[in-house]
Amino acid sequence: MRLFWAATIALVCAASGVFISSYIISGGPASRLSSYSVQEGFLPVSVQVFGRSTETISARMTFYSAEGNMIGSLERSWQGWELAMDCLVVPSGSGRLVFPYVLQTDVTNPGKGVRLFPYYTRNSVPFLYTADFSEASVLTDFKLLFTLVKTEVWMPDFLGNLRKETARLRQFDAGTEYYLWLDTDGSLSFRPLE
Repeated sequence: MRLFWAATIALVCAASGVFISSYIISGGPASRLSSYSVQEGFLPVSVQVFGRSTETISARMTFYSAEGNMIGSLERSWQGWELAMDCLVVPSGSGRLVFPYVLQTDVTNPGKGVRLFPYYTRNSVPFLYTADFSEASVLTDFKLLFTLVKTEVWMPDFLGNLRKETARLRQFDAGTEYYLWLDTDGSLSFRPLE
């Protein structure tokens, strides 16, 4: 009997979570934040690889606000040969909002890696798309959307409504800064500024 009730509660929670996230994406904050979305282009996230040895890769990751101000950075060496950044991609109007959530290498265990939210958030608000929260409604919408994003990171893919994408950096010139690029189909890659 306990198993029945536990399964029922889990099913109700999952269904309500799917409903709430559908609202947030289709008719709620994500649609109201469409003026901040990107259809195709560079996002304010960069990786600069200093070098690679037989077992490690050394790099710096930098997060910028839309206004071009640095809001956070991370510099270190990792075991492995290539870097991979996992992101959640949120449809918003005719574009997308991208939220990086973990950086790892080709040898990182699944579910591990460097958590990236702390490097570009302040008080649970992501600063990648704007630092001007003079309108209370924009601040509220970003907080609500970001709450969904943080929840979907650990949700199984079949329950989530957001698309998970990975940008990989395998080939690079040491010392060159590569920026996160969003393509029109929602895929992500790293490219140098041209």
